[in-house]
Amino acid sequence: MIGDYALILIILTLIISVVFGMWIVHNQLSKKLDQLGHSFFISQNQELSKDILQRRLQAYERLSLFLERLKYPNVIKRCYDKDLNAKELINRMKMDIQAEYDHNITQQIYVSAKLWEIIYLTKEDSISTLTDLGGDIESYQSEQVFIRALIDKLSHKKYNPVDKALLAIRSEVNTLF
Repeated sequence: MIGDYALILIILTLIISVVFGMWIVHNQLSKKLDQLGHSFFISQNQELSKDILQRRLQAYERLSLFLERLKYPNVIKRCYDKDLNAKELINRMKMDIQAEYDHNITQQIYVSAKLWEIIYLTKEDSISTLTDLGGDIESYQSEQVFIRALIDKLSHKKYNPVDKALLAIRSEVNTLF
């Protein structure tokens, strides 16, 4: 009888030891998995941050290029054709500016709302300037006279919206670093 109790006690002790051992192993594995999961999450987060930073920098580059292409001498180079009259040249320039903007419109998701508004207003100012000059279309005997009038109008502006927009891009990029 005492032998039976001893055997039951030994089996019970063995079961408790196995269960306790399994509990310890489970806790250790859980801790390791949590650490690995956390490390993986941090690693993935860092990769995502790097990717987002890269995309934002590319957006700033593309918007800077857009603004450079928005400068009137560059627009004139792309749009000028000796067979165009002044009205046709103005229309082609306005369409070119809008097409450049449309091509870069997705970049707004990577920049601040304030910067995107500056970009939008710069584009609108460029088109508006051409529209204003187009109102006096009869006074231009040729596209060359129109180009001189455009240069004259730009020289009388208090500030250059394109340069201000480029400065805003530089300022926003500087906040990243």
